[in-house]
Amino acid sequence: MSYVEGLGKTEYVPNVVILFAGQYFCIREPDSGLVTDSRYNKLISRVTVNPTGIDPLRPTTTFNTSSFTLLDEGQEVTKLFLNQPGYRVRAPVRAWLGRSFEGMDFADYLELPETIMNKCQKVESSYNFSTIERKDRLEKGIFNIKTKLAIDILDSTTTITLQAIPTGLPSIGYVKIEDEFIEYDGIGGNNLLNCARGAFNSIPAEHGSGEDVFNVWEVTARNGIDFLAQVLISGSGNGSSYDVLPEGLGFDESLVDVEEFEEFRDEFFSGFDLSFLIWGVESVQKFLEEEIYLPMGVRLRTNNNGKIGLAVLNRNIFTIDAPTINESNTFKSPGFSISDDKIINQVRIFWDWQDGPAVFAESLELEDADSIAAYGATGFTELSFKGVKDLLFAQSIANLFIARFANPRPEITVDALNSTTYLLVGEKTELISHRLPTEDGDLEFISTLEVLKKAYDVNTGTVKYTLAFTSFSGIRQCFISPSDLVVSHSSQKVTTFAAGRGAHYRAGWKMRHYDNNARDYADAQVNTIQSVVGDVITWTDNWTTTVTNYVSRFVFADYDDVTEQQKKFCFISEGTDTFADGSKPYQVTFN
Repeated sequence: MSYVEGLGKTEYVPNVVILFAGQYFCIREPDSGLVTDSRYNKLISRVTVNPTGIDPLRPTTTFNTSSFTLLDEGQEVTKLFLNQPGYRVRAPVRAWLGRSFEGMDFADYLELPETIMNKCQKVESSYNFSTIERKDRLEKGIFNIKTKLAIDILDSTTTITLQAIPTGLPSIGYVKIEDEFIEYDGIGGNNLLNCARGAFNSIPAEHGSGEDVFNVWEVTARNGIDFLAQVLISGSGNGSSYDVLPEGLGFDESLVDVEEFEEFRDEFFSGFDLSFLIWGVESVQKFLEEEIYLPMGVRLRTNNNGKIGLAVLNRNIFTIDAPTINESNTFKSPGFSISDDKIINQVRIFWDWQDGPAVFAESLELEDADSIAAYGATGFTELSFKGVKDLLFAQSIANLFIARFANPRPEITVDALNSTTYLLVGEKTELISHRLPTEDGDLEFISTLEVLKKAYDVNTGTVKYTLAFTSFSGIRQCFISPSDLVVSHSSQKVTTFAAGRGAHYRAGWKMRHYDNNARDYADAQVNTIQSVVGDVITWTDNWTTTVTNYVSRFVFADYDDVTEQQKKFCFISEGTDTFADGSKPYQVTFN
């Protein structure tokens, strides 16, 4: 019985492996690939993995969470708490899903995102554990340096006496008392010196003894993605270039996918700067949701490398390694639903917050006339962003918002096999299906969709995805495939491209040899990339035509010969006909 047939008939035996407290626990030992200690074998009695997801309309933060129960046979679980302060609270937990009695090696199990144990309960002869991913510290408060007034002050007082100088208060800067901002340029004893009253256009006022005095941190024209990384990393004390704020969440830079942050910043968010006055943030999570996630169109997620990564919503992102979802890696007909409850064709943006008078100085409205004519006016959805100070930034937010929500768009669910497991929430994937309707009135569906929700089925080891259209869905964009000259070679099987070019190739790709001088294929051979190490490409077979430095170029093979991954790039069909696999070609027209 095939893997897919077993799923369809529910004739499979699920298995779960958990690594906790340095030991592997399992329902049963995997068929191969992992030998477990017999004391911890068969101790798992229950596992629940909660789905993770994002909402493009509401920037709420969701965390990967799970729970599991271990039987305390022979008090083996109890013994793991011996000499462990805190009973292993916040200890790392790794978990894998698989199936038994069908020869599945442990290497083929599906690993879930790493979490930490945040709760443990002893219930009769077992322990119930709850876990959550490391982003849970987002719930803490920051920028809470404060003290109190020692004596009453007038609206003209320039030396302000505090009950104490709090740790971390800068020698010069700003404070906030009630609704007034005050600038000071020195500290003497418990006094703030040379105070300039009514900073940031606030109104000088009298304040009574005992009123709270908050330190205010000014962030001016700072890139939104850089600022997000700074909030995450500041306070770690590891010398990171992002450890620059007086307070932050203190994530070690090794736990944050800084390379991804910087890549997205440079590609999509250059010039997207934010400015804030920050004080008394009770919840970093809420602050980031309102002031970073929503205007920037991003969410935090856990990447496959275990680091905190960035989901960029409603942007046209080309990801070579994101799997394509089609009939070969799904086992049920996709779900399809569409309704009018998410149509938004009128949006009003408030921006350029003025902290002193506590008002937005600017606003703009945007409407989609075609949508209003078709579905009626929805009423204005109002969004407000304190850190946005630039008109072009505000217009970009409004344009992307209207483009995504002005028309009803389907939501699609698919049940996928393990081969798609590395697809992340917020990532874009190409969905190809002959079971979904299109606006052309056929069942030849092909479009790039955004992953909104990802849920693991513990009983099958499979993944259910909820996919959504973006403002770019349905617009097929032509991505040009890489084709590089050989700069050196050690044999007919080992070639080297120019520095940095190897990163654009993948093992398994099907390629042909092209003569750059003759401007034609060197021969008809199709060869396969065996491995890519740096810029060195090793081929499965020797090239039959002699490889020549700065003459030999390797290009994609024809559409029918390449891998599904390569088909994400642009190909030309014969006479604009549909490709042999049913995919429609790109068509270029001229007016």
